[in-house]
Amino acid sequence: MDDNFDWTVGELVAMQVVFTRLIYFYTGGVNMRVVFPGWNRYTFHDLLYATSVCFGQTHPVEYQQLIELAVDIVVAMGAAERRRG
Repeated sequence: MDDNFDWTVGELVAMQVVFTRLIYFYTGGVNMRVVFPGWNRYTFHDLLYATSVCFGQTHPVEYQQLIELAVDIVVAMGAAERRRG
């Protein structure tokens, strides 16, 4: 499913601006047209994934801490669900 068809023109332009700032400016000038071909047709999920990948490359320690926190949250939620179940 192509989520872009559900978005207004303004929303698509806003997403391109966000993508440009996150990927280009905050990574020291990565050429997004080379690294992410078709970048202006990405869905919001693609934008979040690309941001996560770039953050993992530019801030590896913080990224690993976020991954560990996410795992801890999922484990805790599973344990709470089992206790209720």
